[in-house]
Amino acid sequence: MPEPQPNPPRPGRFFAKAALAVLVLALVVLAGLWRHYRAGEEGKAKPRTATDLFSGREPKMAVRLYFVSADKGTLAVESRDIFRTASLVNQVKQVVLDLLKGPQEKGLAGVFPPGVQLKELFLGPDGLCVVDFSPEVQSLHPGGTTGEYMTLYCLVHSLAGNFAQIQRVQIMVDGQVVDSLAGHFDIAAPLTVNDF
Repeated sequence: MPEPQPNPPRPGRFFAKAALAVLVLALVVLAGLWRHYRAGEEGKAKPRTATDLFSGREPKMAVRLYFVSADKGTLAVESRDIFRTASLVNQVKQVVLDLLKGPQEKGLAGVFPPGVQLKELFLGPDGLCVVDFSPEVQSLHPGGTTGEYMTLYCLVHSLAGNFAQIQRVQIMVDGQVVDSLAGHFDIAAPLTVNDF
């Protein structure tokens, strides 16, 4: 009795399986591209706001923010309350966002031009705080030695003065280390309170 022969593969079945595999692969690739596109669009459409950083149920903590006296042009301090979140990074971000919004007290002026956004902020284990601003921190800065000095002083002292964990502040613009904000002070290396 002859041995039964296995059924030879049918060309139609092979092509159907191959077509199905290509279709599934194409759908996976398209889904990944769509997720990437949507993430990019959402990132552009939603700038960072303070309400992303706290629930509002955390206890408050007092901080001291540095601004400028509008009539005298001297440094001034304003007390402000932020939320004591479990994340130290989110506490520091609240301080930077409050600096960007400007002072609440009459007679004080902000040190950042309107339109500047906080893109990201990182804390390193060695006391380094990296603050990444949108390009407007340079393009809209009014310039001048005094104006640039005030911006840098108020940022560094508002961060290092409120958080003992911060000893150095590295300023970045749009994800890049830059030489200066307005051409007068070198910010390529991290700044400390002793630089002022």
